[in-house]
Amino acid sequence: MILKRLTLLVAIGSILLMSCSENDPLPDPGPNLNATIVVEDAEINAAFTDTDNVVLIALQANRLGFSTEGNFFGDLCDDAKVTHFPENKRIIVDFGEGCTSANGITRKGRLFINYTGMIFFPTASVTVNFQEYFVNGVKIEGTRVTTNKGIDLNYMTMSFEIKMDNGKLTWPDGSQSSVTISHNRKFFLQDQDMRAEVTGSSSIKSRIGVDVNSEIYYPLVFVQTCTNSGNWIPSEGISVISLSQSFVFQVDYGQGICDREIQVRLEGETITLTLD
Repeated sequence: MILKRLTLLVAIGSILLMSCSENDPLPDPGPNLNATIVVEDAEINAAFTDTDNVVLIALQANRLGFSTEGNFFGDLCDDAKVTHFPENKRIIVDFGEGCTSANGITRKGRLFINYTGMIFFPTASVTVNFQEYFVNGVKIEGTRVTTNKGIDLNYMTMSFEIKMDNGKLTWPDGSQSSVTISHNRKFFLQDQDMRAEVTGSSSIKSRIGVDVNSEIYYPLVFVQTCTNSGNWIPSEGISVISLSQSFVFQVDYGQGICDREIQVRLEGETITLTLD
């Protein structure tokens, strides 16, 4: 899930190198820097997607989520402890000194989940804070708030607003990223295969000091049968990433196939990549 072996690292660097010239408004800082930014953006998104998944598992296990049946601990390691304090409307997920899930995600530390009510009720909110919390060696800090924005009975969808204004990630080498996130997630309730669409944007001060903006141009789509297989790459959608408001490229996730291929477009060049 954490995209730590991306073949994107080399491929993006190559395409950026081919696309730059002496007349570019933004001087080419070299393929390694640009590739690092791409991987960083992917790892940040994956880390917070993992957090949302852990929170949903904890809510469902305590009959506060979408469903009250089934095995909700499939992606948590055996040593993880989920403790519910209903009188305080709080759940604590404790991974202790670190453990690895069946999908290969190593988590350490604690998540504090405060909720106002059952998450499927309109206006209900969930606030997540992190205590010495690490995902695959990356420390996550900040406050992440998810709010139920209501149900559309015509289309049978449930929408959630996700906000994070003070996100901070510290990497194993000591470098840091700061992130602001404003996303909306829509669940399609009548689909036999649970489907979610994500829209919105994020702003990052990267670990190498570059300002990065990532905007979802067409909704990123996740389907349950695909994510259940361990593939957290969107099945479709397009995002646009800009560096320092000058350098822009487009990432296309396809048209609904559960695979790991994306197309990256930059200044007329297109390359198909397979994410590991």
